Amino acid sequence: MDTKIGAVDACHVTCNDVGSLPHNGVVSTIQNSTLIGSADSTMGRHLARRLVQIGVTDVFSVPGDFNLTLGSISEKRNIDDREPSVKATVNTAVVNYLEDAHELIDTAISTALKESKPVYISISCNLPAIPHPTFSREPVPFFLSPRLSNQMGLEAAVEATAELLNKAVKPVMVGGPKLRVAKACEAFVTAQDVSTMLRCGQKSIIFLINNGGYTIEVEIHDGPYNVIKNWNYTGLVDAIHNGEGKCWTTKVRCEEELTEAIETATGAKKDCLCFIEVIVHKDDTSKELLEWGSRVSAANSRPPNPQ
Repeated sequence: MDTKIGAVDACHVTCNDVGSLPHNGVVSTIQNSTLIGSADSTMGRHLARRLVQIGVTDVFSVPGDFNLTLGSISEKRNIDDREPSVKATVNTAVVNYLEDAHELIDTAISTALKESKPVYISISCNLPAIPHPTFSREPVPFFLSPRLSNQMGLEAAVEATAELLNKAVKPVMVGGPKLRVAKACEAFVTAQDVSTMLRCGQKSIIFLINNGGYTIEVEIHDGPYNVIKNWNYTGLVDAIHNGEGKCWTTKVRCEEELTEAIETATGAKKDCLCFIEVIVHKDDTSKELLEWGSRVSAANSRPPNPQ
């Protein structure tokens, strides 16, 4: 998006990955002892300067009655934000007094930088535009020492992981929340991407079970929202393949076709990435699932407990 710094939301300043550091691992700015004019010596301006100093260029916010003053620090566009949970943050700063604002804001931002995790800053709606001596000078610059890895330990861990994966008959890798903190998202993704699988010559067999919707939800409470737009999934993989590399796709609609497809994938096409789309009826389900869906439906339709 083109939204630039300036549109700052009182309760949503944690977006744009505040915790990300430059490549050298050091955040620092040149301190300027120049006095700031009274119009700029406000908490709102201080917060905007701090975000710019750590490299934030885009801020997402929800315009509302209580954050209009803070959001109008400069006239830029606002767009809606996916709201963070306070429980998922590493630091929470609740600013109710101007005297505490400088320390609380800087502590929260510093913590986000050090921990590579989100923080939550709540600012009283009547404070952002009031000048205060605390903000009359350029703030002390942030400085965080770079994190140094134990090279020997890292190499040993990589070797042990590679050895474990190479020994596995059917390895499965599941990404967790620590990938972002370790800045390893890009290294992990791209392995689960069909395009990368083809480029790297992977010989995986992928089964996609296509029942045209959400059968489990239908059994609990049916409605048009349970029916999804069906895609040509094999066509999508063929488009990704684009004639480059080895890839084989097929659709199967019965047990005999599935058996034949598996034999082909493990035989004549064993040197290819094989994508098998299994078409099943939307009502193809087990007796146990039907019984469980009925019980959940009955539980959902119970009258509320008397107050």
